[in-house]
Amino acid sequence: TNWSPESKQIVWTAASLAFFGAMRFGELLPKNKHSYCPEDTLLWSDIRTMDDDSFLIHVKTPKSKASEGEFIDIFKFEGFGTCPVAALSRLKLISDDSPERPVFMFPNGHCLTQACMNSLIRSLLRPLIGTDADSLSCHSFRGAIPSALGKCPDISKEDTQGWGRWSSSAYLLYSRLKIDQKRAIFSRISKVLGMQAGRLSSQLPL
Repeated sequence: TNWSPESKQIVWTAASLAFFGAMRFGELLPKNKHSYCPEDTLLWSDIRTMDDDSFLIHVKTPKSKASEGEFIDIFKFEGFGTCPVAALSRLKLISDDSPERPVFMFPNGHCLTQACMNSLIRSLLRPLIGTDADSLSCHSFRGAIPSALGKCPDISKEDTQGWGRWSSSAYLLYSRLKIDQKRAIFSRISKVLGMQAGRLSSQLPL
């Protein structure tokens, strides 16, 4: 396309983070492309680089209404060209990552919004999957990993609910998990996604 490299990277990184973090796009993006509220828009200051090269993302106004917000770990998923850590690292490298700037702000100063992302999802996927793309939206990213894990008997219900931060007793358990436990959950997620990505790549047209 004639998009700038930064614009492409913004859309790809938003999709990657939402997928791997089972995030709501309302936790990432402002409602208006011309303005944003720092209290409910993901800013560069809300992202911390960890010692193992993962990222810790602070969601300031989650649906759970937790006063301190929620913290989401983003780990590497290597070998399939879809690593969220690589995507975010690349965006940080090529864009203005000033602390109080929205992560998903285009070079022209406009912000990526949920309405824009919904439109892009459908227009970009129609050539690949036809009219089935019209049934997809930003909310599809929220349930993507849980849907994949539901097909794997080795993944517990508690792990699935915990990864998605659903309001349940499992959420209370997950909120106390240490980083090594989170990484262990993601290693199982990676195994499931790797198998499904391999099957998908064999089905897509060249």
